[in-house]
Parts: sequence; structure tokens; C-alpha cells
Amino acid sequence: MFFILTSQSHSPPPQPQDLSLLLMRVHFGSGTSLIDDLFVDRGHDLKSLEYLVGMRCVLFRAPLISLIHNDLDPQDADTWRSMRISKRPSSAHFCRTSERRMKFKASLTNHGIQILEKRFLQALDKIGKTWHIYLTPDHFIFLHNLLSFDGIQSVAQFAKQALFSDYRIASQTGNRIAFTLDLPLFYSALRGSASVCAAGRANGVHVRLAKKQTNSNGPNMPFLTFETQGGNSTVIHDVPISSPLSPGDIMELQSALENAQEIPATLVQVPNLAKMQNFVERHKNIGDILKVSVTQYGDLLIEVATTLAVAGAAYCNLGVLGVHVDAPAESQAMKVRARMELALERGEALSAELKLKHFAKSLQCCLSEPDSAFLGIAPQAGCLTVIFQFFIPGTHQTDKSISLHCRLPVLET
Repeated sequence: MFFILTSQSHSPPPQPQDLSLLLMRVHFGSGTSLIDDLFVDRGHDLKSLEYLVGMRCVLFRAPLISLIHNDLDPQDADTWRSMRISKRPSSAHFCRTSERRMKFKASLTNHGIQILEKRFLQALDKIGKTWHIYLTPDHFIFLHNLLSFDGIQSVAQFAKQALFSDYRIASQTGNRIAFTLDLPLFYSALRGSASVCAAGRANGVHVRLAKKQTNSNGPNMPFLTFETQGGNSTVIHDVPISSPLSPGDIMELQSALENAQEIPATLVQVPNLAKMQNFVERHKNIGDILKVSVTQYGDLLIEVATTLAVAGAAYCNLGVLGVHVDAPAESQAMKVRARMELALERGEALSAELKLKHFAKSLQCCLSEPDSAFLGIAPQAGCLTVIFQFFIPGTHQTDKSISLHCRLPVLET
């Protein structure tokens, strides 16, 4: 069976507002169907278009497919006319093709090793064991639970220069690669590589994607490989990973990341992370539900309630990022609870209930040694957001190359 891709002139000229798009129509032998959701930027090259059309072939399984458009140069149109696919491509074919063209290789700096081994990985390990690793041309990102909101979500994002001296990535999906792995195995491999470096027997740690046979008759399996070279020896740690995500799954993951990076309108600074963590640890056996209230004045109220008593911690006049208003004069002499109720009535506060264990888990990020933290409630997203701030060493300026935040689902009331 042949899939014939042709360039013709049967469709009407594009409208001015559509000049940046290629309108693709898929014709079947038994009829014609317009696919409204298949648009491609003009800037894509022919290889990108060929890939997308190939994926669409997998979906439609048509006996004859014609690509009709008017926005290619004559020379490019001739190229399209000459294209032939000798058999219907399968999804496995495209996965194999994508993986063959997928490359990642980077060299960890000593500073990058210290950041991951001594600070961030021990914090992330407390949050969850299975993580997505999302590699982009500019960032190395750890993502937890972003494709479901069953529990705590977490994002740890590093600019490539924060961890690596050399960073090379290539793929058919805009030079983006994503896969899942077991974080304790990643942590163990990094610790092993770091110990070799610390002993002075290596000149660096190189990280790359690789496919290897685990046994003589088995298929090649994907790994994230840590390679430490020094002297006459090379120490290799292989971390098993999932098959790389498909283009569609990467788009879904990117969309989830963008949603997770939306922050509440008002963020209140946590006064003392260590004291907050101690409060939660002392009261986690009292009750399972934590109530958090935040005002635009800079007030923060945290309560753990039981049928017999309520234990809480209140803070006033904290630092505020985002929407900030001055507290009304009549509230100055009020007790904290009355002041919070007034703010809720005026629409200048938000309150949410969540599982105490989720909040306690998010505070484990203190192991990453943040310089500050902020809390905020997003009413539309239905979550409590905890953002950890890191300063450039020796300054009070935010280090924009590193970010860490968690989103905690709130309970319906």
C-alpha cells in the first residue's frame, strides 16, 4: 500500500490573516475530510512537515492521503511530489526513528554536583520516588506528578549553566526530551560518581542518554549513563529510564508545566521555615487536616483542628508579593482570627483546607537550603502553592537559574 503525498492547487488562496499557517486537508479514497486542528507554522522545514504528516498517517490509516496546500515554493512542491512511503508507518516505527535521532550529552560541573547531591536530590527524594526528567535546550527539569493531581506536585528547574559546563541536546521534538526514572537510582548514581571525583581520581562527570542490552538476547534498553573518567579507568553508572515520551506526550507535559508555573495573585512570605517545619512536625499526630489562610495585608494563619481543640500559628505584617493592600484601621486592634474573618468578608483574603501530610512533605524542600519561601492560594486552580526562593551567594538577589516550587491540592468544602 502506498501513501502518496502531493502538492496541488485545488484549495482557495489563503486569507491574509492565515498567511502564517499551512492548511492541511486529508483526502480519503471514499470521501473528503477537513482536519481543522492540523496547522503547521510556516517556519517548519520539510523534515518537520514530513514527520507530522507521517504521524497523521498513523492515525488515519487511509488508503490514499494527499496533502494539499498553496504555501510552498515550487521547488519545495516538487520535493513533496516526489515523496513516497512504501508501507503504512506504525507508531513503533516513529518511536524508533525518533529515538535514533535523539541525543543528549552533558558535563556536570563540581558546583552542579554539589547542588544536586548535597541539597536538591535529598529534598526531592522526600517528595516522591518517580519523577519525569524534562530536558530542553536551556533547562534541566525535575517534574513530579504533573500529569495527575492525586497528591503534591513539584517542579525543580535548573538553567543548564547552573549544573553543566557542556550541554548538548537534539531531538525531533524541538530539541526536547522527556522520560521517567526512579529518583533513588539517579541519586545513587550521582553519589557514586561524586565519590570518585572527590577522591581525585576523575576529571569530571559526563551524563548522556544511551541504549544498551541488558542480556545477550534481549532488546536494547534506554539508560541515563553517568561516566566518570580518570587516569586509566572509567567508572560507569547506568540508571534505567522509561522510553522517551512521544511528541504528543511531550506537548502534554509542557502544557502541564506551564499550568503548574502559574502563581497565585498574592504570595505571603513564610517568616521562618525551620519554625514552620517544627510546628507541623509537632502537630501532625493531632489531626489530618490543615487550614491555611492568607490575606493581602501580609497575614498568615495556620491551624490544625480536632474535635477537642484547635492548634495554630499566626503571623502578621509579613512580606507580600503580588496584590498587596493596607489593612483597614479598624482591624489593627483585632485578634488574629477576627482580623482574618474581616479580610475574608472584604474579599482580601483566601482560605483553604488541605492534607497536613502534603504540607509536611512540601516543607521537606528545606533540605535544598532555600533562602526564603512564599505561600499563596490559587482559587481557580484549587491548590496551595509553596515557592522556594534562592539567592545568588553573597547577595540578596534572586538566583533566576534555579527554581523550586510545590502545588498542594486543597480539599473541597
